[in-house]
Parts: sequence; C-alpha cells; structure tokens
Amino acid sequence: MWFKKEQTQTNESNNAPRKTRLGAKLHDIMLEKQKQKEEQEKEERKEKTREARHEAPEVFEYLQDEFVKKANEGIGCYILPVSKLEVIMSENNWGSDKDYLYKELKEICKENWIKLTLSTGFRSDGEAESCLIFNWNSMWDFYS
Repeated sequence: MWFKKEQTQTNESNNAPRKTRLGAKLHDIMLEKQKQKEEQEKEERKEKTREARHEAPEVFEYLQDEFVKKANEGIGCYILPVSKLEVIMSENNWGSDKDYLYKELKEICKENWIKLTLSTGFRSDGEAESCLIFNWNSMWDFYS
C-alpha cells in the first residue's frame, strides 16, 4: 500500500483512540516525571516529620529546665530566639527542619498546657528576629 496506517493508542480517561504524536508522548513523559517528583517530595516530607517527631520530645525536655527557672522567678513565659534554638540544635546534633519541629513542639506544648507561638520582632539594632514564646500562664485559665 502506498499510505501508512496511523498508529493509535487509547486515552485512559474515555478509551477514545488518539494519534501518537510527539506532543502526546512528551505530555505523557512530563506527567510521569511530575508524578515521580511528587512522590519524592511526599517521602521527604514524611522523613522530615518522622525526624521532628523523634527530636521534639528531646527539645522539650531540654527546655523544661528553663521553664522551671522562669516559673520560680514568677514569670509566666519563656522567650526563645530562633537563633538560640539553632545553636541548641547544633550542640545536641538535632538536625530536623525547624518548621516541622515547631509543629511537633506545638503539639507537645498543648498536651502540657503551654501555649507556643512564633513571633517576629525587631532587636535594638533594627534587625528582625523570630522568637518562640512558651506561655504557661494564659493556657492555665483556658484548660482549667
């Protein structure tokens, strides 16, 4: 025969045949790569969450001494600059992501009737600084 028969493949959504052209092949390759990338990111998030769940109780236990000192001074909160938290984490070889660690610390604090907030303020030199504020004074009224 003098003409070529066109190759067709089925579209999975409606089983209608479509021509296999370069654009369709490239689209399929792109979708597969996006799916692999999403799965990889999902695994990375799971790993970061798993690591933060493991380290958050240790961080909380480490900070309990500071909470007790502040409570003995008659102060109802403890303010921890994020820069100091980074130093504490590096000294103790804790490597979890700060965002995931914050989420896990928030859950532990809630169980212990301590309110945890993240605040950004300005130092005297004009630089912005983020701080974790552990407040056990306001949560007592809320939970009791």
